[in-house]
Amino acid sequence: MRLSPGTAERRLSVARTLLERLPATLDLLRRGQLTYLHAMKLAEAVIPFDAETTTKIEQRVLRRAPEQTLAQFGTSLRRAVIAADPRRAEQRHDDAITQRRVVSTPQHDGITELWALLPADGAALIQAVLNSLGNAQTDDRSADQRRADALVDVFARALADPSLPEQHGKRPAIQVTVPLSTLPGCDNQPAHLDGYGPITAGQLLDYGRTTYRPPTNLTDHVIARDKTCTFPGCRRAARLCDLDHVEAWTEGGETNSDNVAALCARHHNAKHHAGWQVKHRQDGTKTWTSPTGHTYARRPDG
Repeated sequence: MRLSPGTAERRLSVARTLLERLPATLDLLRRGQLTYLHAMKLAEAVIPFDAETTTKIEQRVLRRAPEQTLAQFGTSLRRAVIAADPRRAEQRHDDAITQRRVVSTPQHDGITELWALLPADGAALIQAVLNSLGNAQTDDRSADQRRADALVDVFARALADPSLPEQHGKRPAIQVTVPLSTLPGCDNQPAHLDGYGPITAGQLLDYGRTTYRPPTNLTDHVIARDKTCTFPGCRRAARLCDLDHVEAWTEGGETNSDNVAALCARHHNAKHHAGWQVKHRQDGTKTWTSPTGHTYARRPDG
């Protein structure tokens, strides 16, 4: 049958359990009223139990098994196992909890897979929050994209928590190493993201249309660059300002360093609701046009 030793051993174990301990299940399987995958799930679930408990579980789950999908059967089986031996179920749960972990696996093209083994209630809590944030249709992102972005946003906000533990006297931070020649734009050599590997030098400051909210690294870059609100004459500190898309997101604007700028609440409101317009130049200058048609230039500090 060209099976691996592990697969063959698993099938033999299921066969022995069906033959020796689950006669009613084997009978349904023979008559075509139960699939092999249903029978396998049951056989593997009763391995820790004695003959009497195994029979109780079998009788309980077979009542509706022929009409259930595999997923529905799995739910019924978990319920039957817990009911048959609550104490052992609690012990298995405690043992499983000790295996909880989060694993980060780098993929290609600047993407990382984040995998977590969590207590069921904790995972349900995370999913409920992400679903709530992801279902808010505020832009043209898919629900999956909004959930993914919301997950990052949660931790971006947590990064500002002053109680986060320090290491070597430093707060948690994303470490990116960029070649000196790339910083002033002389070339475009790959940068290095700690914990991932090589990335394109501009990747972390140019998110295109993948996210509306500027991620933490882009936020830090814009605040450090602008220093103050970018409306002419306003000196409100950038760290106290909103981050605005110069070309509105709803009109196709992207989330990158050229199209995101600091605006205080007053001038953010003026741009969106009072008729002021702004254009961005390559040298970083913002040209503002008032409702009366007058223009004002706000050049980058320094």
